[in-house]
Amino acid sequence: MATKTYKCFDCESIARFPGLCRDCTEYTDDGEIITPIQRKRLDESGKEWKPMTNHIHQLTRDGLPVKKGFRTPKKLSKKQNKRIIDEIKQQKYWDTEIVKKMADDVGEDGIIELGEYEGEEE
Repeated sequence: MATKTYKCFDCESIARFPGLCRDCTEYTDDGEIITPIQRKRLDESGKEWKPMTNHIHQLTRDGLPVKKGFRTPKKLSKKQNKRIIDEIKQQKYWDTEIVKKMADDVGEDGIIELGEYEGEEE
């Protein structure tokens, strides 16, 4: 990692510590500060350093941003995961068109007639 350098852009003096520029800052006879002039941090190219603003936001399993100070929800157990997958499969089954058509053919007594019964064959 490169060492941090700080520069006063008024007098172009460079130092390895932050703070006020001693050459440009105006003081009273008692040593009180009249006009403070702060040094600015430099990057590797010699320009004023700017902190990164493109932070990666962490997301929970639900796709919501993680709030600081809150624990992330625990991972589901294998049994819980299997039960949820089975429920989803069951919902998909009952949403198919064939089952919906069959449900339309349900009689008053709740029985689905699949074919005509002609009696016992001999």
